[in-house]
Amino acid sequence: MAVETNLDQAAFRVADALHRFAASQGWPRESYRVFITVRPEWGTIHVVFLSDAFKQGGEHADYEHYDDVKDFLEQDMEDDPNLYDSISLVLMPLDGYGFMARGPLLTPGEVMIPDTLLNPGVEDLRGKYWAVTR
Repeated sequence: MAVETNLDQAAFRVADALHRFAASQGWPRESYRVFITVRPEWGTIHVVFLSDAFKQGGEHADYEHYDDVKDFLEQDMEDDPNLYDSISLVLMPLDGYGFMARGPLLTPGEVMIPDTLLNPGVEDLRGKYWAVTR
């Protein structure tokens, strides 16, 4: 249980770093979302970071966006390299938000951090446009 609590705290630190990254890019809160699942027995944090900015520029831009976010996270977490190493990151355009309509597909042992906690002050549009059952 202590590992799960520490992993939850780590997930919130990752989400906070992604919010700071978005702010550094000048993105308004409604133009991006952070979704995180954790797998306590493996000590991993799976992040899906959605933004309007990720739909521009093609394959080369995709690599640049990924590198920019990973570089930011690495610098932000230089005091805790194990946390940085535990992150798997997926970038998607915000219009891919619909795939999260019912939440991510969780594998056994994986736990979802409620996205309302990860994206404070941002309306959860899934209930508005897609049926949400949790």
